Amino acid sequence: LRQKKFSIPVLTVLVVCKTFADLTPEGTSELDNRNSPKYKLIFFYPQTRAEAARMMFKLADVPFEDIRIFEDEWVELKPTTPFGQLPVLEFDGHKLAQSFAINRYLARKFGFAGNDPLEEAFVDSIADAFNDFFRETIKTVVAAANDDVEDKEAVYNETIVPAKEKLFPPLRQFLSKSNSGYVVGKSLTWADLMISNYFATCEAIFPHFFDGYTDIQNYVKHILNLPKIKQNTPEYKLIYFDVQMRAEPARMMFKLAGVPFEDVRISKQEWPQLKPTMPFGQVPVLEFDGHKLGQSFAINRFLARKFGFAGKDPLEQAYVDSIADGFKDFFEATGKTVLKVGTGEIQDKEAAYNETISPAREKFLPALRKFLKVSNSEYVVGNSLTWADLLISNYFATCQGMFPHFLDGYSDIDNYVKHILDLPKIKKWIAERPKSDFYKCTSYKLFYFNHRWRGEGARLIFAQANVPYDDVRVAAEEWINLKPSDIRRKFSVTPFGHLPVLEFDGNQLGESFAINRYLARQFGLAGNGSLESAYVDSIADAYKDFFEVTGKAVKAIAEGTSANKLRDEVAYTETIAPARDAFLRPLGQFLEKANSGYVVGNSVSWADLIITEYLATCQSLIPGFLDCCPNIEAYVKRIRNLPNIKKWIEERPKTDF
Repeated sequence: LRQKKFSIPVLTVLVVCKTFADLTPEGTSELDNRNSPKYKLIFFYPQTRAEAARMMFKLADVPFEDIRIFEDEWVELKPTTPFGQLPVLEFDGHKLAQSFAINRYLARKFGFAGNDPLEEAFVDSIADAFNDFFRETIKTVVAAANDDVEDKEAVYNETIVPAKEKLFPPLRQFLSKSNSGYVVGKSLTWADLMISNYFATCEAIFPHFFDGYTDIQNYVKHILNLPKIKQNTPEYKLIYFDVQMRAEPARMMFKLAGVPFEDVRISKQEWPQLKPTMPFGQVPVLEFDGHKLGQSFAINRFLARKFGFAGKDPLEQAYVDSIADGFKDFFEATGKTVLKVGTGEIQDKEAAYNETISPAREKFLPALRKFLKVSNSEYVVGNSLTWADLLISNYFATCQGMFPHFLDGYSDIDNYVKHILDLPKIKKWIAERPKSDFYKCTSYKLFYFNHRWRGEGARLIFAQANVPYDDVRVAAEEWINLKPSDIRRKFSVTPFGHLPVLEFDGNQLGESFAINRYLARQFGLAGNGSLESAYVDSIADAYKDFFEVTGKAVKAIAEGTSANKLRDEVAYTETIAPARDAFLRPLGQFLEKANSGYVVGNSVSWADLIITEYLATCQSLIPGFLDCCPNIEAYVKRIRNLPNIKKWIEERPKTDF
């Protein structure tokens, strides 16, 4: 667990204090810098075992090198440490290991060990008892902090509660005896620092940690609210609109680091009054310690350095900055368009995409691909998460939500985005973060019968675009028996008295081809540019003629409603086969011209989806239906093996047609 890279929610983040007269013994802050040892404290990024030592350095105003390492660095460093463990304190050629030995040494050095030998002994005793509690609970705390447990309450009751019931009663007695707000004597000791910091962590993970022990909870608050501790514990306030965009990477870093912050989300109505109070008349703004830090990239870089997401060394940090600046150019070129599409101000999404998003994409994505290839680690720089990963993945996910084909041709970048957003703490934040109503989110409801036929084209478009919708399947018997008034009441409005019907944003759109074309344009499946869209429409219209000629005969075969097999054969010979040949000939020519596996251009369109669905149905009902055209048969297989389409075909309700 000490080797594991994780972050635990904490309530304290300390920086160097300037004076400590009320906390340190007389004279201890006036050190002779010429003879002072140079301290180097080495530990992982989380607080846990090293935090009490860090706090004592800060409280004593003694400079030290705070070296925080990642898991991959630990493998090389481990053999050089005294016990193959961290933390390690280096000074004057010494390497002191074991966290309690380090804490005790520094406490005696800086005056936090107790005011006399008896107090020191009592401090040691409560520290040793706390150590037992720490050892019994730390694995559970780390696992719960990293969301590696299925039932937090169960592990809490199984591990934390028994350990708590051992330590809390004697701790309560110590506090009652000292009657000073400190665990021993009348002044702060290293035991207070260890206990309060770890207990605050426990409470952040298990909110009912102090149930039944309000006196101990008040003790922890007292320690963490001591002036010299509290004044150096920044209280962060991040101010932005109720959208993701420029502020989301900062929010993500707070969550990843386990550092509490006030997430202030302002409305459009509030903004005119607030604008003059902001550093550049803009948001986001980060407020802390009386400071107001503006500009999103400055905020992100500051937090990244603070929380360990800036890169491991100066060279990595420079590369992270460079890719972040490259992303900034992409964002500035596309952000307004994305925002206007999100708010519904821009209605023609495909035109906006082709005019703005696509050119900017082709500048930035090839460079990003090179960074990912060099790092070979699923992160854009080095072997660990940086703020550049958060910037890119969050915004790209937003772009994909509006333009489902945004990462077409860049499956490596698509996988990278998914990897970052699937990291446990990020995934948890995405699930829990406020759902903004700033964007216009369309809710779709498709009404059709419980078979494929005229409704399946829309379902396939939703599947390919990965857009959620309500798939309402109406029983045929129920539909036949309904009166027009009942239909309007139960199924809203059917514009032409038949199905399918698509409902969205208060609209009811009828006719399957109108529905398919509308959805295709919304989701980027209508062709790239006006000429491709026209070709897609032309082949779709030709398919419609083929469907209208053959549909009844094919449906009769599927339903088994024809009088006998002979009539099926006659229908096939006289109707289906001639129409098939007439349609497949130009279809083959379109495929040959595109030379891409798609009927038009270099990407899938709604024409591909509706054509291959119907041809596959015919092939399943009429053996040998595509034997005449192996190229068409291969085309059908290709489209139906597209990941999203294949998944839908496997999961959709099984029907004959």
